[in-house]
Amino acid sequence: MTMQSTILQNSYLLLDIVGAGGGGGGGGGGNTTATTKYGQGGGPGGDGGRLLIRTQGPLPAGTAFIPRLGGAGGQGGSAGANGEPGQSSLGNTIVTLGGGTLTIEVTGASPPSLSSPLYGAQAGGQGGSGGSAIFRYPPTTSILSAIQISPRPFPIPLQVLIIGATGVENQGYGGQGVGSEYFSPPSTMPIFVNTSQVIIEGGNPPGGAGQSATANIPSGAIPLRGAGAGGAGGLNSSTSPTAGGNGGSGGPGPIIMLVIG
Repeated sequence: MTMQSTILQNSYLLLDIVGAGGGGGGGGGGNTTATTKYGQGGGPGGDGGRLLIRTQGPLPAGTAFIPRLGGAGGQGGSAGANGEPGQSSLGNTIVTLGGGTLTIEVTGASPPSLSSPLYGAQAGGQGGSGGSAIFRYPPTTSILSAIQISPRPFPIPLQVLIIGATGVENQGYGGQGVGSEYFSPPSTMPIFVNTSQVIIEGGNPPGGAGQSATANIPSGAIPLRGAGAGGAGGLNSSTSPTAGGNGGSGGPGPIIMLVIG
C-alpha cells in the first residue's frame, strides 16, 4: 500500500514491522532399502525479524507499506523420494517513508541445517528462511525510539531430552518450529510485549505433518512471524514404504500502525 498524500498530522505513530517466517521442510519418504525405521524428517523454518519504530506524523507522500506472507511448508516425499524444502518468507516486510534513504533492519533467521540422512534413508527437506523487518526513512525523520527484536531461537526438541538424539530428524521426527507471537486488536498492550515462546510440533513418524507456526493463535488475534515445523519421515519397508509428511507453513509478516494522540 502506498500513501499518496500527507496524513496523520503531528500524531505520534508506533509501527510494528514484522518479518514473515519460513515453512518447514517435508519429510523424506520411506523406501525399501534403508536400514533405519523411517525416512529423515524435515527441518523447521527460520523465524522473522521484528522492529518497533516510534516516530511522529505526518507521513510524507509516497510512504509505502509492504507486508509479506509466510513461506509454505514443503511437500513430503512419496515412497522412495526425498522431502521438498520449505519455502522461505515471500520477501521482506518493509515500511518506506517518502523517498527514504536511511535504513534500520532486523534480519530474519536462516533455518537450522540438516545432517546427512543415515543408512540409506530418504532425505528430509530443509526449512525456509525467515524474512527481515526493514524501515527506510529520510534523514529529516524524527525517530523517537527503535526497538530491534531478533528472530527467536529454536526450542530444544522433546525427543532430544528423552532419547538423547543429536538430530531428531534422523529419528524420523520433523524438526520443531517456533510459534507465532500475536497482537489482539482490542488492546494496545500486546504490541509492546512478546508473548512467551510456544513450541510448534514437528510431525510424528511415520508421515505426520508438521504444524503451522500459527497453530496456537487465539481466535481473532493477528499472528506475527513464527517458523513452521518439519514433516515426519515415512516408514521404511521392504514391501510397503509410506510417504513422508508435509511441513507446516511459516507465520505472516504484517505491519501494524498505532496512532497515539
